[in-house]
Amino acid sequence: MHRSVIFLLTNVVLCIASVDRFLFDVSLTCHLHHIGRYSYKIQFVESDFWVLNKDDIITPPKFGEALPGSHNFTMFGKQEGDEITSEGYDVRMLLTHNCNGNREDIGAYMYVKPLCPIGTGLCHFKISRDITDMRGKVTMYANLVDD
Repeated sequence: MHRSVIFLLTNVVLCIASVDRFLFDVSLTCHLHHIGRYSYKIQFVESDFWVLNKDDIITPPKFGEALPGSHNFTMFGKQEGDEITSEGYDVRMLLTHNCNGNREDIGAYMYVKPLCPIGTGLCHFKISRDITDMRGKVTMYANLVDD
């Protein structure tokens, strides 16, 4: 019994001690050229398997404005390990924007795939997404760059 508790605590400490950096190269596209500028708020989080845990914040929120067409930027963040049972970091992109015909703020909760392995040191995602009228829950396949 005592050995299993020590083993479990050792794994928890090792898991928590693993710090991985995140780099997100993002390209958002808005095809509504008649609206002029649009605004957005974007943040990356890591979804936890355990129901009682909240999403872990990877990046602070970024607020911005852009002209229709492609808009590129980079965001940085970090994550300090994950649950022992995790198969990798389960990244989500939280986006609020008004690239829509009504110019109202709409939200999207985006599942970023693939998972990034824990303990690699750097998770570098290249994300390109058309956000025109995008809302709700969306699965998005990103390019996980092997740096």
